[in-house]
Amino acid sequence: MIRTVIWFGGAGFFASSYSNLVRGLPMMRKPMMHTFFTSIGLYAGYLIHKWEDKGEAVYEEMVEKHKNVPWWPKAQLLAEKAAREQVLKEAIMADIAEEESDE
Repeated sequence: MIRTVIWFGGAGFFASSYSNLVRGLPMMRKPMMHTFFTSIGLYAGYLIHKWEDKGEAVYEEMVEKHKNVPWWPKAQLLAEKAAREQVLKEAIMADIAEEESDE
């Protein structure tokens, strides 16, 4: 939590400092601007932290509500299963062809 909040707070401070430096002004020209942007960054970091914490629970709830919906991980698993079956089928066909050539 703290890492996310501090990262976004630092991003807000960086945005206000860098905008002054790009314009050729002193970095701490308007301290209230730094406070404002840092506060916005801290608040955004807090909201993102809350979203990250409840993200897994929301996903699990969606899966529970809609069991028949084709979710992406299920589709990925089916694709991997099909690829494994295709490789196995090709290996079996190669073994059959090798046995026929030996006879």
